[in-house]
Amino acid sequence: MESMMQNQAVWAEEFLGRVDLFEKCSPQDIHLLTLNMRKQSFDKGDTILFQGIISHQLYFVVSGMVAVFSRKDKVTRFIANLEKGAFFGEISLVKNCAATATIKAAVDQTEIYTIEHDVIREIMERHPEVKSDLEEKVRERNAGRLEAFEKQKEELPSAAPLSAQASAARY
Repeated sequence: MESMMQNQAVWAEEFLGRVDLFEKCSPQDIHLLTLNMRKQSFDKGDTILFQGIISHQLYFVVSGMVAVFSRKDKVTRFIANLEKGAFFGEISLVKNCAATATIKAAVDQTEIYTIEHDVIREIMERHPEVKSDLEEKVRERNAGRLEAFEKQKEELPSAAPLSAQASAARY
């Protein structure tokens, strides 16, 4: 059992070491993050994060895929799919505000690792570039969300893929 746990820890450190956000972090920082990771599994359609909730975690897609939806003026739009290595939940960490999107598992057996905000904030204090990268990701995602709503105003009632329409209609 201990060997399996050690293998998982090594794998988790390798995974986080490949996440661009942590590329300038030391091996000790990566180890600290790994010690504080929690694994969760979701099936297709399961909600991982609700829009409007302040998240106290940063989420990483370890396997599978998640779909991002945003609701504005009683209209829900599909924004994007995020795959292995992507992260979300950063807006609550950077701006201390509620999530601007709902995140759902797009496929069965989607694995998500989470790290509590206190640990991420400790890393941001040691590595200001991590905070800068998170702030940039918030700006990119806010712009993408606004663009999705503007683009869809110009198009027919729905430009979201059929599977995204069905998922959006469920919540």
